[in-house]
Amino acid sequence: MISFNKYVILLKIQIFIAGASIMSLEIMNSRILAPYFGNSLYVWGSLIGVVLSGLSIGYYYGGRKADINPKYSYFCIILLGAGLYSILTTFGSTTIFSFVLSTNLGERFSPLLASTLILGVPSILLGMVSPYAIKLTTKKIEIILL
Repeated sequence: MISFNKYVILLKIQIFIAGASIMSLEIMNSRILAPYFGNSLYVWGSLIGVVLSGLSIGYYYGGRKADINPKYSYFCIILLGAGLYSILTTFGSTTIFSFVLSTNLGERFSPLLASTLILGVPSILLGMVSPYAIKLTTKKIEIILL
């Protein structure tokens, strides 16, 4: 059995890796999108917008899920899901880009759709990590009314 201090250190490492992963995914996907959509303001705006939106949805949803039933095993499933989805979309990116280009959405909305399909789910899942980890390490919650 892991002591509470080692457990907290493990969670901190996992939170750090999750944060670094979302930044890595964002930068990597800018390189993956470039041959199809260029390196324009629309591409970067789409990437940043999708990641920030996904993170905020993940923060909300992760906090709600952690309040219901916080378990370390579920926390690990969140991380595993983000990793698996990222790997699958990276290898299947040509199929995703073929679909996006066939929709003829134009230079503004095509990068947005591609970014959403590739980064939406991992951004949400990795956003869930921080509030869930906070709930796992919290021993006592007191509400203080001012």
